[in-house]
Amino acid sequence: MCVREGYGHEVSSRGRDVAELLAGGRTNREVAQALFLSCRTVQEHVSKILRKLKVVARREADL
Repeated sequence: MCVREGYGHEVSSRGRDVAELLAGGRTNREVAQALFLSCRTVQEHVSKILRKLKVVARREADL
């Protein structure tokens, strides 16, 4: 079994894809459709991005 190491304080490449689309003004649903992900997966990416940027709300993240 292959075990991947985490990204630590860095955002994953997929997280960067999500952040880029969010910065363009897309909603979670639109991001999910564009990246062929579920809305729940996008929500998880957004949560991780916000946590790593140490902000509470999306509008604070400068996305």
